[in-house]
Amino acid sequence: MRDFLLRSIKVTLISSVLDAIPVHFMSVYRLLAMVASKNEKLMRRFLWEKYDENTMAPLVDWKEVACPKTLGGLGIGKLQKRNEALASKWLWRFPREQDALWAKIIRSTYGIHTN
Repeated sequence: MRDFLLRSIKVTLISSVLDAIPVHFMSVYRLLAMVASKNEKLMRRFLWEKYDENTMAPLVDWKEVACPKTLGGLGIGKLQKRNEALASKWLWRFPREQDALWAKIIRSTYGIHTN
């Protein structure tokens, strides 16, 4: 019972803290694959570590853990995919927010002219 409670607390910590920390960074910059891989490795290790600091064999494949809750996963997600989604948001906003200060700065910096 104790191990189950610890594991559920760890899942909550991973999804609310470790998985959420890089969100602002990822919405602005491209995340290196190595950094995403290392971060996911830390999350995996943290999830499967026992309370007495011994590690145990994973009970479920990480791909299943990272799936959305609607598909039976724990909703932790893949950092690389989230980074692509957040970056795509800026590509979607750029033509729609022509008068925004950030869009004007991008256009003047990179010499993009609007028609």
